[in-house]
Amino acid sequence: MRRTLMTVCACLGAAISVSSAEAQIAASVNGVMAAQDVTGTFTVQRFVTDGDRLMAVGLLGDVAAAPSSPARPKETLRITVTDLARSCETLRIDLGPVDLDLQGAPLHLNEFAILVSDPQRGPLTRSLCSIAGAPNEAASLAGRLNELVELVGCLMRGAGECAERAS
Repeated sequence: MRRTLMTVCACLGAAISVSSAEAQIAASVNGVMAAQDVTGTFTVQRFVTDGDRLMAVGLLGDVAAAPSSPARPKETLRITVTDLARSCETLRIDLGPVDLDLQGAPLHLNEFAILVSDPQRGPLTRSLCSIAGAPNEAASLAGRLNELVELVGCLMRGAGECAERAS
């Protein structure tokens, strides 16, 4: 199972990280704050709709202008999904760009992408196919993307009920 999990999310700036509390899909982000390049991490918690727009809700953390500068506290963000490329093997989610105020400082985050793949047709295939076959409407996609987020977390934690969800 470990080999399959390594193919789950190899992306343009995205990774799956496991904390003791729960598994997460996290993407590296970059942007500009106070005329300085910054980097950080966006951790996807769920997907929601805002009218007919699909949004990713998550935590922005580890925002720093340089490796030696202190990271700012985490902040919950809603970032517009700008594009989805879907198949039974691969899902690419493009997010941003977004301009926001981070504790009184204007921050511009560049567009970034999350890639989830299951080329060996392992436990994520059913969920990826469900997303690939979903209508292009935000409500339907949000529900199916949330199922994928939950399944990835379940697989990363090694929970036994994952086999039932994935089959």
